[in-house]
Amino acid sequence: MSSQRIGIAVSAFALTLSCAAATATAAAPPPVGYTPARATEVAALPIHVGIVPDRIRPQVAFQYVSVAGPNYVGAYPGMSVGQSIGANAVGGALASAIVNASLREQAENFARQAFGSVANAGCDLPYGERLAAQLTQDLQAAWPQAQIQVHMLKPDQSIADIVGKRTPRYEVLASVSLATDFSALVASVDASAYIPDGDDARAERKPAWHNTLIAVSDRLALAPKTQADIDRMIADENARYAALNLGPLIRRLNQEGLTGKNGSERRYVVDSLAQHNRALKEAKRDEWTPQSEAMRRGSLLSESDCAGMRSALDQVLGESHALVQAMTGGALPAPLEVVTTKRSAFVKTTQLVGETPGERAIVGLPDGSYVSRRGGDGVETGFRYALLLEP
Repeated sequence: MSSQRIGIAVSAFALTLSCAAATATAAAPPPVGYTPARATEVAALPIHVGIVPDRIRPQVAFQYVSVAGPNYVGAYPGMSVGQSIGANAVGGALASAIVNASLREQAENFARQAFGSVANAGCDLPYGERLAAQLTQDLQAAWPQAQIQVHMLKPDQSIADIVGKRTPRYEVLASVSLATDFSALVASVDASAYIPDGDDARAERKPAWHNTLIAVSDRLALAPKTQADIDRMIADENARYAALNLGPLIRRLNQEGLTGKNGSERRYVVDSLAQHNRALKEAKRDEWTPQSEAMRRGSLLSESDCAGMRSALDQVLGESHALVQAMTGGALPAPLEVVTTKRSAFVKTTQLVGETPGERAIVGLPDGSYVSRRGGDGVETGFRYALLLEP
Protein backbone atom coordinates (compact mmCIF):
# COMPACT_ATOMS: atom_id res chain seq x y z
CA MET A 1 0.00 0.00 0.00
CA SER A 2 1.40 3.33 -0.98
CA SER A 3 1.90 6.15 1.46
CA GLN A 4 2.79 9.79 1.39
CA ARG A 5 5.39 11.38 3.59
CA ILE A 6 6.11 15.03 4.21
CA GLY A 7 9.34 16.33 2.75
CA ILE A 8 9.64 19.97 3.78
CA ALA A 9 12.72 21.92 2.77
CA VAL A 10 13.89 22.60 6.31
CA SER A 11 16.52 19.90 6.64
CA ALA A 12 18.89 22.35 8.30
CA PHE A 13 16.44 23.06 11.09
CA ALA A 14 15.54 20.16 13.36
CA LEU A 15 16.43 19.12 16.87
CA THR A 16 18.36 16.27 18.38
CA LEU A 17 17.34 15.37 21.92
CA SER A 18 18.35 11.76 22.41
CA CYS A 19 21.56 11.53 20.42
CA ALA A 20 24.27 13.95 19.41
CA ALA A 21 27.26 13.97 17.12
CA ALA A 22 29.33 16.64 18.77
CA THR A 23 31.23 15.99 21.96
CA ALA A 24 31.02 18.26 24.96
CA THR A 25 34.41 19.73 24.16
CA ALA A 26 33.54 21.35 20.84
CA ALA A 27 30.28 23.02 19.84
CA ALA A 28 29.52 25.08 16.78
CA PRO A 29 28.17 28.57 17.47
CA PRO A 30 24.36 28.56 17.51
CA PRO A 31 22.55 30.04 14.53
CA VAL A 32 21.45 33.63 14.95
CA GLY A 33 17.83 33.92 16.01
CA TYR A 34 15.27 36.66 16.49
CA THR A 35 15.84 39.42 19.04
CA PRO A 36 13.53 42.36 19.85
CA ALA A 37 16.03 44.61 18.06
CA ARG A 38 14.75 43.04 14.83
CA ALA A 39 11.10 43.91 15.49
CA THR A 40 11.04 46.65 12.87
CA GLU A 41 12.56 44.33 10.25
CA VAL A 42 10.02 41.59 10.91
CA ALA A 43 7.09 43.99 10.90
CA ALA A 44 8.15 45.14 7.44
CA LEU A 45 8.19 41.60 6.06
CA PRO A 46 5.11 39.69 4.91
CA ILE A 47 4.57 36.89 7.44
CA HIS A 48 3.52 33.50 6.09
CA VAL A 49 2.33 30.81 8.49
CA GLY A 50 2.42 27.28 7.09
CA ILE A 51 0.67 24.33 8.77
CA VAL A 52 1.69 20.84 7.72
CA PRO A 53 -0.40 18.73 7.97
CA ASP A 54 -3.64 19.79 9.68
CA ARG A 55 -4.30 16.55 11.61
CA ILE A 56 -2.15 14.52 13.97
CA ARG A 57 -0.06 11.99 12.09
CA PRO A 58 2.73 9.64 13.22
CA GLN A 59 6.39 10.33 12.60
CA VAL A 60 8.32 7.83 10.49
CA ALA A 61 11.77 6.88 11.76
CA PHE A 62 13.46 7.60 8.45
CA GLN A 63 15.14 10.69 6.99
CA TYR A 64 16.60 12.11 10.19
CA VAL A 65 17.39 15.83 10.32
CA SER A 66 19.45 17.83 12.82
CA VAL A 67 20.51 21.41 13.39
CA ALA A 68 24.05 20.46 14.35
CA GLY A 69 24.96 19.11 10.92
CA PRO A 70 26.27 15.60 10.21
CA ASN A 71 25.51 13.44 13.17
CA TYR A 72 24.91 9.92 14.36
CA VAL A 73 21.41 8.67 13.62
CA GLY A 74 19.88 6.44 16.30
CA ALA A 75 18.46 3.03 15.51
CA TYR A 76 15.01 2.87 13.98
CA PRO A 77 12.28 1.43 16.22
CA GLY A 78 12.55 -2.31 16.19
CA MET A 79 15.94 -2.29 14.45
CA SER A 80 19.44 -2.64 15.76
CA VAL A 81 22.01 0.12 15.40
CA GLY A 82 23.85 -2.07 12.94
CA GLN A 83 20.77 -2.35 10.74
CA SER A 84 20.06 1.36 10.85
CA ILE A 85 23.54 2.30 9.66
CA GLY A 86 23.68 -0.54 7.15
CA ALA A 87 22.45 1.64 4.32
CA ASN A 88 25.72 3.54 4.46
CA ALA A 89 27.89 0.43 4.53
CA VAL A 90 26.47 -1.73 1.76
CA GLY A 91 28.66 -0.44 -1.02
CA GLY A 92 27.42 1.10 -4.23
CA ALA A 93 24.61 3.57 -4.89
CA LEU A 94 22.17 0.91 -6.11
CA ALA A 95 22.67 -1.37 -3.12
CA SER A 96 22.34 1.57 -0.74
CA ALA A 97 19.14 2.66 -2.45
CA ILE A 98 17.69 -0.84 -2.08
CA VAL A 99 18.56 -0.97 1.62
CA ASN A 100 17.22 2.54 2.16
CA ALA A 101 13.95 1.57 0.49
CA SER A 102 13.72 -1.48 2.72
CA LEU A 103 14.39 0.53 5.86
CA ARG A 104 11.85 3.13 4.83
CA GLU A 105 9.21 0.48 4.23
CA GLN A 106 9.89 -1.08 7.64
CA ALA A 107 9.69 2.30 9.34
CA GLU A 108 6.42 3.16 7.58
CA ASN A 109 4.91 -0.23 8.46
CA PHE A 110 5.92 0.32 12.09
CA ALA A 111 4.12 3.67 12.19
CA ARG A 112 1.12 2.40 10.24
CA GLN A 113 0.48 -0.58 12.53
CA ALA A 114 0.85 1.44 15.71
CA PHE A 115 -1.38 4.23 14.38
CA GLY A 116 -4.22 1.90 13.43
CA SER A 117 -5.99 2.08 16.80
CA VAL A 118 -5.60 5.87 16.85
CA ALA A 119 -7.13 6.33 13.40
CA ASN A 120 -9.89 3.78 13.98
CA ALA A 121 -10.92 5.60 17.16
CA GLY A 122 -10.98 8.95 15.35
CA CYS A 123 -8.15 10.26 17.50
CA ASP A 124 -6.07 11.65 14.64
CA LEU A 125 -7.35 14.98 15.90
CA PRO A 126 -7.46 18.11 13.73
CA TYR A 127 -5.30 20.95 14.99
CA GLY A 128 -4.50 23.06 11.91
CA GLU A 129 -7.03 25.86 12.30
CA ARG A 130 -6.46 26.06 16.04
CA LEU A 131 -2.68 26.27 15.72
CA ALA A 132 -2.88 28.75 12.85
CA ALA A 133 -5.19 31.03 14.85
CA GLN A 134 -2.93 30.79 17.89
CA LEU A 135 0.21 31.65 15.91
CA THR A 136 -1.54 34.50 14.09
CA GLN A 137 -2.66 35.98 17.40
CA ASP A 138 0.80 35.61 18.97
CA LEU A 139 2.62 37.15 16.00
CA GLN A 140 0.10 39.96 15.57
CA ALA A 141 0.42 40.83 19.25
CA ALA A 142 4.19 41.07 18.87
CA TRP A 143 4.15 43.01 15.58
CA PRO A 144 0.75 44.76 15.22
CA GLN A 145 1.54 46.23 11.80
CA ALA A 146 2.56 42.92 10.24
CA GLN A 147 0.59 41.39 7.39
CA ILE A 148 0.00 37.69 8.10
CA GLN A 149 -1.19 34.98 5.72
CA VAL A 150 -1.94 31.35 6.63
CA HIS A 151 -1.27 28.41 4.31
CA MET A 152 -2.42 24.82 4.81
CA LEU A 153 0.42 23.13 2.98
CA LYS A 154 0.17 20.02 0.84
CA PRO A 155 2.68 17.16 1.10
CA ASP A 156 6.07 18.14 -0.33
CA GLN A 157 4.96 21.76 -0.57
CA SER A 158 6.84 24.66 0.98
CA ILE A 159 5.89 28.26 1.59
CA ALA A 160 8.49 29.26 -1.00
CA ASP A 161 6.57 27.21 -3.58
CA ILE A 162 3.56 29.45 -2.97
CA VAL A 163 5.12 32.90 -2.62
CA GLY A 164 8.37 32.46 -4.57
CA LYS A 165 11.92 31.83 -3.38
CA ARG A 166 13.04 35.40 -4.07
CA THR A 167 10.20 36.97 -2.11
CA PRO A 168 11.26 38.68 1.15
CA ARG A 169 9.26 37.02 3.91
CA TYR A 170 9.13 35.73 7.46
CA GLU A 171 8.15 32.06 7.36
CA VAL A 172 6.60 30.27 10.32
CA LEU A 173 6.27 26.55 9.64
CA ALA A 174 4.38 24.54 12.27
CA SER A 175 3.18 20.99 12.84
CA VAL A 176 2.04 18.55 15.53
CA SER A 177 2.84 14.85 15.29
CA LEU A 178 3.26 11.66 17.29
CA ALA A 179 6.83 10.76 18.22
CA THR A 180 8.19 7.63 16.57
CA ASP A 181 7.57 5.53 19.71
CA PHE A 182 4.15 7.13 20.30
CA SER A 183 5.30 8.26 23.75
CA ALA A 184 4.45 11.95 23.22
CA LEU A 185 3.12 14.58 20.88
CA VAL A 186 5.69 16.90 19.35
CA ALA A 187 4.73 20.41 18.24
CA SER A 188 7.32 22.30 16.23
CA VAL A 189 7.55 25.89 15.08
CA ASP A 190 10.35 26.88 12.69
CA ALA A 191 10.52 30.64 12.14
CA SER A 192 12.85 31.96 9.41
CA ALA A 193 13.44 35.39 7.89
CA TYR A 194 14.36 35.36 4.19
CA ILE A 195 15.72 38.60 2.75
CA PRO A 196 17.09 37.96 -0.78
CA ASP A 197 19.93 40.30 -1.65
CA GLY A 198 20.52 40.99 -5.32
CA ASP A 199 21.96 38.02 -7.15
CA ASP A 200 23.12 36.22 -4.01
CA ALA A 201 21.50 32.78 -4.45
CA ARG A 202 22.47 31.81 -0.92
CA ALA A 203 20.01 34.36 0.47
CA GLU A 204 17.21 32.40 -1.17
CA ARG A 205 18.18 29.22 0.65
CA LYS A 206 19.69 30.41 3.92
CA PRO A 207 17.59 32.59 6.25
CA ALA A 208 18.94 35.82 7.67
CA TRP A 209 17.92 34.48 11.05
CA HIS A 210 16.07 31.44 12.33
CA ASN A 211 14.47 29.96 15.45
CA THR A 212 13.51 26.36 16.12
CA LEU A 213 10.90 25.97 18.87
CA ILE A 214 9.70 22.52 19.95
CA ALA A 215 7.12 21.52 22.56
CA VAL A 216 6.95 17.92 23.78
CA SER A 217 4.05 16.58 25.83
CA ASP A 218 4.76 14.64 29.02
CA ARG A 219 6.13 11.25 28.06
CA LEU A 220 3.68 8.36 28.34
CA ALA A 221 5.44 5.60 30.30
CA LEU A 222 4.27 1.99 30.33
CA ALA A 223 4.17 -0.41 33.25
CA PRO A 224 5.83 -3.81 32.75
CA LYS A 225 3.88 -6.14 30.50
CA THR A 226 1.43 -8.47 32.26
CA GLN A 227 -0.53 -11.57 31.27
CA ALA A 228 -3.59 -9.36 31.01
CA ASP A 229 -1.73 -7.26 28.41
CA ILE A 230 -0.82 -10.42 26.48
CA ASP A 231 -4.41 -11.70 26.55
CA ARG A 232 -5.76 -8.32 25.43
CA MET A 233 -3.25 -8.03 22.57
CA ILE A 234 -4.10 -11.51 21.32
CA ALA A 235 -7.83 -10.78 21.46
CA ASP A 236 -7.39 -7.43 19.70
CA GLU A 237 -5.31 -8.98 16.93
CA ASN A 238 -7.74 -11.86 16.42
CA ALA A 239 -10.60 -9.35 16.21
CA ARG A 240 -8.66 -7.21 13.71
CA TYR A 241 -7.89 -10.23 11.55
CA ALA A 242 -11.46 -11.55 11.72
CA ALA A 243 -12.75 -8.17 10.52
CA LEU A 244 -10.79 -8.66 7.28
CA ASN A 245 -13.16 -11.56 6.46
CA LEU A 246 -10.63 -13.29 4.22
CA GLY A 247 -12.49 -16.63 4.15
CA PRO A 248 -14.64 -15.99 1.06
CA LEU A 249 -11.70 -14.50 -0.82
CA ILE A 250 -9.44 -17.45 0.03
CA ARG A 251 -12.10 -19.98 -1.07
CA ARG A 252 -12.59 -18.18 -4.38
CA LEU A 253 -8.87 -17.97 -5.06
CA ASN A 254 -8.46 -21.67 -4.30
CA GLN A 255 -11.22 -22.48 -6.78
CA GLU A 256 -9.74 -20.24 -9.48
CA GLY A 257 -6.17 -21.35 -9.07
CA LEU A 258 -3.30 -19.07 -10.05
CA THR A 259 -4.24 -16.80 -12.94
CA GLY A 260 -2.83 -13.65 -14.44
CA LYS A 261 -5.69 -11.65 -12.97
CA ASN A 262 -5.66 -12.65 -9.30
CA GLY A 263 -1.99 -12.22 -8.47
CA SER A 264 -2.51 -9.03 -6.48
CA GLU A 265 -5.32 -10.63 -4.46
CA ARG A 266 -3.13 -13.60 -3.64
CA ARG A 267 -0.34 -11.32 -2.47
CA TYR A 268 -2.84 -9.47 -0.29
CA VAL A 269 -3.94 -12.71 1.36
CA VAL A 270 -0.37 -13.90 1.90
CA ASP A 271 0.69 -10.53 3.33
CA SER A 272 -2.37 -10.42 5.60
CA LEU A 273 -1.68 -13.89 6.97
CA ALA A 274 1.99 -13.05 7.53
CA GLN A 275 1.09 -9.84 9.35
CA HIS A 276 -1.42 -11.73 11.52
CA ASN A 277 1.16 -14.34 12.50
CA ARG A 278 3.76 -11.65 13.28
CA ALA A 279 1.25 -9.73 15.40
CA LEU A 280 0.33 -12.84 17.39
CA LYS A 281 3.99 -13.64 17.96
CA GLU A 282 4.54 -10.07 19.12
CA ALA A 283 1.54 -10.26 21.44
CA LYS A 284 2.75 -13.44 23.14
CA ARG A 285 6.14 -12.01 24.12
CA ASP A 286 6.69 -11.61 27.87
CA GLU A 287 8.12 -8.09 27.52
CA TRP A 288 7.21 -5.03 25.51
CA THR A 289 8.96 -4.60 22.18
CA PRO A 290 9.25 -1.25 20.37
CA GLN A 291 6.30 -2.21 18.15
CA SER A 292 4.04 -3.42 20.96
CA GLU A 293 4.97 -0.41 23.10
CA ALA A 294 3.94 1.97 20.34
CA MET A 295 0.70 0.08 19.73
CA ARG A 296 -0.15 0.06 23.44
CA ARG A 297 0.50 3.76 23.74
CA GLY A 298 -1.70 4.38 20.71
CA SER A 299 -4.50 2.47 22.42
CA LEU A 300 -4.05 4.36 25.70
CA LEU A 301 -4.11 7.72 23.93
CA SER A 302 -7.36 6.70 22.21
CA GLU A 303 -9.28 5.58 25.29
CA SER A 304 -12.26 7.54 26.69
CA ASP A 305 -12.96 9.48 23.51
CA CYS A 306 -9.30 10.29 22.88
CA ALA A 307 -8.84 11.82 26.33
CA GLY A 308 -5.08 11.20 26.39
CA MET A 309 -4.58 12.58 22.90
CA ARG A 310 -6.69 15.67 23.63
CA SER A 311 -4.76 16.36 26.82
CA ALA A 312 -1.41 16.00 25.03
CA LEU A 313 -2.57 18.27 22.21
CA ASP A 314 -3.73 20.94 24.66
CA GLN A 315 -0.36 20.73 26.40
CA VAL A 316 1.85 21.10 23.32
CA LEU A 317 -0.27 23.92 21.89
CA GLY A 318 -0.08 25.75 25.21
CA GLU A 319 3.67 25.24 25.40
CA SER A 320 4.07 26.37 21.77
CA HIS A 321 2.25 29.57 22.71
CA ALA A 322 4.69 30.09 25.58
CA LEU A 323 7.69 29.42 23.31
CA VAL A 324 6.56 31.91 20.65
CA GLN A 325 5.86 34.55 23.29
CA ALA A 326 9.30 33.98 24.79
CA MET A 327 10.89 34.34 21.35
CA THR A 328 9.08 37.52 20.36
CA GLY A 329 9.62 39.01 23.82
CA GLY A 330 13.33 38.24 23.86
CA ALA A 331 12.89 35.96 26.88
CA LEU A 332 14.30 32.68 25.57
CA PRO A 333 16.84 31.29 28.05
CA ALA A 334 20.57 30.89 27.50
CA PRO A 335 21.57 27.50 26.04
CA LEU A 336 22.39 24.77 28.52
CA GLU A 337 25.61 22.81 28.41
CA VAL A 338 25.44 19.35 26.89
CA VAL A 339 27.56 16.50 28.20
CA THR A 340 27.84 13.51 25.90
CA THR A 341 29.08 10.17 27.19
CA LYS A 342 30.27 7.63 24.63
CA ARG A 343 29.14 4.20 25.79
CA SER A 344 30.29 2.26 22.72
CA ALA A 345 31.23 2.79 19.09
CA PHE A 346 27.62 3.55 18.15
CA VAL A 347 25.85 4.43 21.39
CA LYS A 348 26.05 7.83 23.08
CA THR A 349 24.15 9.26 26.01
CA THR A 350 23.39 12.98 26.06
CA GLN A 351 22.54 14.92 29.20
CA LEU A 352 21.64 18.57 29.59
CA VAL A 353 23.38 20.18 32.54
CA GLY A 354 20.91 22.31 34.47
CA GLU A 355 17.70 20.51 33.47
CA THR A 356 15.77 19.25 36.49
CA PRO A 357 14.26 15.77 36.10
CA GLY A 358 10.48 15.82 36.38
CA GLU A 359 10.15 19.61 36.02
CA ARG A 360 8.86 21.20 32.82
CA ALA A 361 10.83 24.14 31.52
CA ILE A 362 11.93 25.83 28.31
CA VAL A 363 15.55 24.91 27.75
CA GLY A 364 17.98 26.13 25.13
CA LEU A 365 20.30 23.71 23.37
CA PRO A 366 23.78 24.61 22.14
CA ASP A 367 22.62 24.25 18.52
CA GLY A 368 20.27 27.21 18.95
CA SER A 369 17.05 25.22 19.35
CA TYR A 370 14.61 25.64 22.23
CA VAL A 371 12.43 22.92 23.67
CA SER A 372 9.70 22.86 26.26
CA ARG A 373 9.63 19.45 27.90
CA ARG A 374 9.58 17.67 31.22
CA GLY A 375 13.12 17.15 32.44
CA GLY A 376 14.36 13.63 31.82
CA ASP A 377 11.82 12.80 29.11
CA GLY A 378 13.95 11.43 26.29
CA VAL A 379 11.56 11.90 23.38
CA GLU A 380 13.09 11.82 19.90
CA THR A 381 12.26 14.83 17.72
CA GLY A 382 14.59 14.35 14.76
CA PHE A 383 11.84 12.83 12.58
CA ARG A 384 9.27 15.59 13.08
CA TYR A 385 9.14 16.40 9.35
CA ALA A 386 8.95 12.76 8.23
CA LEU A 387 5.26 11.91 8.63
CA LEU A 388 3.05 9.10 7.45
CA LEU A 389 0.08 10.80 5.82
CA GLU A 390 -1.91 7.80 4.54
CA PRO A 391 -3.07 4.53 6.20
